Formats: sequence, C-alpha cells, structure tokens
Amino acid sequence: MLFKIRELVWSIVAELENILYPYRTDPAEDFYYIVKNHATGEKYTVMEWIHKMDEMVGKLQEKVMVLEYDSSQNMDMKVSKLDAEVVGIKNDYKRILEELKKNG
Repeated sequence: MLFKIRELVWSIVAELENILYPYRTDPAEDFYYIVKNHATGEKYTVMEWIHKMDEMVGKLQEKVMVLEYDSSQNMDMKVSKLDAEVVGIKNDYKRILEELKKNG
C-alpha cells in the first residue's frame, strides 16, 4: 500500500515537473556546438572535431609503429618530424578549447 502511494506521488511530481520545466536540454545536443578554425575559416561541430582528432591520432599511431620497426639511417629526422606533428596537434587542441570556453 505504501509503495502504491509513493508511486502515485512520484508520478504526480513528475507530471508537475514536465509542466513547469518543459524546456530541458538534451546532453547529446552539446556535441553540436559550432567551432570555427580561424586559420582556415572552417566551421565544424565538436563531434566532427573529435573525429578529426581521432583520425590524426590514428595516423600518428601508425607512424609511431612504422618508426618502431624502421631501422634506417634517417631515424632522427623521422622522430623530429613526428614531434613537430604532435606539437601541431597540441596547439590545435588548445586553440579549440579556448574557443569553446569563449563560446560556452
């Protein structure tokens, strides 16, 4: 009996909540904020940016695997090129985070 009363009160409160606060935000919508890359002028969503960063990380992982198994003379040059790409990605990441903080 007590459970049925609690359930009834809970459903009444839930209906009141829906009436009083009909404009709820969906957490999935947070991925659709628009971010602008000032260097290129491109506009893309946060989700697209996440996918781009994921692709870049995948490419870097492939390059690291190649470097691990490559025993050529130019190893220092290849490692320095890889370091430069990582620094570039870090700079892009910091810039986009700053833009998100400004917008949000």
